[in-house]
Amino acid sequence: PEEQTDYLSSMWKISAVSDIYEPGSTFKLIAAASALESGSADGGSRYYCDGSIHVGNYNLRCMGVHGMQSIVEAVGNSCNPAMAQVALDMGAETFYSYIDMFGFNDKTGVDLPGETNSIVKSPYNMGDVDLATTGYGQGIAVTPLQILCAVNSLGNHGVLMKPKLVD
Repeated sequence: PEEQTDYLSSMWKISAVSDIYEPGSTFKLIAAASALESGSADGGSRYYCDGSIHVGNYNLRCMGVHGMQSIVEAVGNSCNPAMAQVALDMGAETFYSYIDMFGFNDKTGVDLPGETNSIVKSPYNMGDVDLATTGYGQGIAVTPLQILCAVNSLGNHGVLMKPKLVD
């Protein structure tokens, strides 16, 4: 019976609402929007990338060396050190409040079976390394539908919509 249940569950599973994953670079949009909205960054903010950033006892690496860049350029370059600095400048409590406002602490409420929720560290359990890596989408786990809804809100004047199924 357990094998049959597992088989049926996997057959009817909808990955977009049932699976969670580290969103990686797609989360840089959320970090940048949060920093801009909170005021911890603006159009004049600059971030330096020499290929890595040292946080705590760790060297967090980038795929390239981008030099001095704006927040817009950092997102465009998909620069991990810059986005780590964006998150660190924002602080855990502020970033967490925006993660919450973007809907990552709740299910989307879509009318599909098996929706699961994200895994987000509380700001009180988030050290500097956790905060920095969350800035570029690691150390957080979300559903594909959650990231889709959050990114869509950027083009919807910040309004987070409940997804709906249509014919």
